[in-house]
Amino acid sequence: MGSQKYIQKGEKEFVNGVTRAVMECDVSNNHYLLNASGVLTYIVSSRNPRVRLQVNSETKVLCVFSKGLIRDFHEKASGTDDLAKQWIKRAVRDVIAHGKDVPRIVYPALTGSKTPTD
Repeated sequence: MGSQKYIQKGEKEFVNGVTRAVMECDVSNNHYLLNASGVLTYIVSSRNPRVRLQVNSETKVLCVFSKGLIRDFHEKASGTDDLAKQWIKRAVRDVIAHGKDVPRIVYPALTGSKTPTD
């Protein structure tokens, strides 16, 4: 039996939404992945204040894809075929993974993990 990794609905929606935006080079919105006590939520907003209202001590911004990053990924993917789409999805997942690692590296005492040098 193969190993499968569970992906939360919010993370899946974020990957699909950002992939669509990058493929179409749609820079009309910013894309946010929020972590609210372990529950990932995807928000699309053209205005930052909407997101600020939903971020509190229990909710952290995990990833943001804004206009510049969407354009950059669109140029790097250089195409609208299935290979470009798969590259974008993989790259977005890598950004999410990095976003998940940052708190463990920067704030090890708060997350209960050890620093990379331990």
